[in-house]
Amino acid sequence: MSDTARRIGMAVLRALAQVVGGLLAIFGGGCVIGATFSGMLSEGFSAIQFVVLFGVLPLVAGIRLFLWGQGERRRLMDFIVRRRGPPPSPPGGPPPSEGGR
Repeated sequence: MSDTARRIGMAVLRALAQVVGGLLAIFGGGCVIGATFSGMLSEGFSAIQFVVLFGVLPLVAGIRLFLWGQGERRRLMDFIVRRRGPPPSPPGGPPPSEGGR
């Protein structure tokens, strides 16, 4: 597999991770907020287990997935827009306005 194909595949995988991570975080956050405002947390240990299992864990996993996807996107954009030093000067030296002869 060529390097370009591998980069494109990773970019697609990271973009998918962003979408899934975002949805998972929304679901987990909604579960935590809903359980908090409905008074479910005062029901006992089984309710707290439910909130941790369906709220806190998906929230944390979703945030981690989303951030993982963000990191690769930044690196890919740096690769695409990479600059290789200052632009070359025109033949014959710099223009007179910049101190040339």
